[in-house]
Amino acid sequence: LAVEEVDGRFLQARDLPDGNLYKMNGGTGDVQNLGFGQPADRSDLDAFMATYTWGNPGDAWWQSTFDLAGYYRFHAVLQAVHHYDVNEGKNYFYFRDPTSGKWSIWPWDTDLTWADTFAGDGNEPFRDRVLAKPLFYRDYLNSLREIRDLLFNPEQLNLLVDEVAATINTPVDGLAMVDADRAMWDYNPILTSRYVSEERTRWGKFYADVPTRDFAGMVQYMKSWAAGRAAWIDGLILTDRAMPNTPTLQYSGPAGYPADQLVFAPSAYSDPQGPATFAAIQWRAANVAWPGLPGYVAGQPNRYEMESAWTSPELTQFTSSFTLPQGVCLPGATCRVRVRMKDDSGRWSHWSAPVQFVPAAPAAAPSAALKVTEIMYNPPAWGNVTGDDLEFLELKNMGTAPIDISNWTLADGVEYRFPTATTLAPGAFV
Repeated sequence: LAVEEVDGRFLQARDLPDGNLYKMNGGTGDVQNLGFGQPADRSDLDAFMATYTWGNPGDAWWQSTFDLAGYYRFHAVLQAVHHYDVNEGKNYFYFRDPTSGKWSIWPWDTDLTWADTFAGDGNEPFRDRVLAKPLFYRDYLNSLREIRDLLFNPEQLNLLVDEVAATINTPVDGLAMVDADRAMWDYNPILTSRYVSEERTRWGKFYADVPTRDFAGMVQYMKSWAAGRAAWIDGLILTDRAMPNTPTLQYSGPAGYPADQLVFAPSAYSDPQGPATFAAIQWRAANVAWPGLPGYVAGQPNRYEMESAWTSPELTQFTSSFTLPQGVCLPGATCRVRVRMKDDSGRWSHWSAPVQFVPAAPAAAPSAALKVTEIMYNPPAWGNVTGDDLEFLELKNMGTAPIDISNWTLADGVEYRFPTATTLAPGAFV
């Protein structure tokens, strides 16, 4: 087992911009990555911290300088998993995106989390500065509400806990990683020494909090704690009840769920302030996979509902029927579709309960009029541009009717997925 360092290689592995990255500790930051063309003297970090610490900036500064959407998710997860050991200017990173110019905060050192109450109160540098602003707090609650709906709930959390636990508790010859870990850190003779503080740890304490005194009991303890934490969030943080009522959703398309004719009917907009407050409706779909679901492949990682396959833009016109773009839900896989609604105060409802189904093959056969009309393979370099960057395929509509190629995928050598709402007119090519 290993913990990945957050540095330049971390950025490269995730195709993130080459920006300045700082590990924060004691009120300042140590450079973990120096982006090309970025300040090398920490002046960017100093200016950012000085402004939010002493300048009392307004909403516009935060919106232009700080990744607010990312911060809402950061703090929502912080609250969910009790990552409170962040109140002494440590255990997080600052990253400045050189493209947008915005700063973001990333988590680190997450050992004192979940049921641990040893340190901190969760007051990282932005809680009292950002979430004290009504507009930002509203958006934070929207994000927290979404995470509760899609991830931090018993179904999804229990699956995730089991999946992670299995990586260290797959016995070979009767023993697993958890046994080696316990031998080292629970039964180490040094723990009986008078130089080890019993307030921190003591011999044989690993599983003392559960009646079964074993790893399986701790897994169940974590699940129970998470359920209680979710109730705590609902009772103490998600107390604003002025958002729209949670919609319901029904499938209204052809029998068998053909993948190109997935039609859904949401309930009418409903809000405590009345029906005239409607502002937007939004849809999402996720291809989910875990043991027991159709389409799950044994040995492959689970796919959770939080991992959206497609999310619509905010649609300002309510419609009583909606057809999902083709290719969003994959034939043979398990798909979940949800809908939510927003009022004119900017509050989003909870996501509806999901409609879960297994799509069948598309009802319409692929158009024979779509042809590969040109292949540029292995061209020479052109100046500073490598030959690989000059390769291409050309597809052309040779027919007399438009062809919807939304979410069509090229695979096996060339990996590409066409965006949603991509249509080729007769004679057009891409």
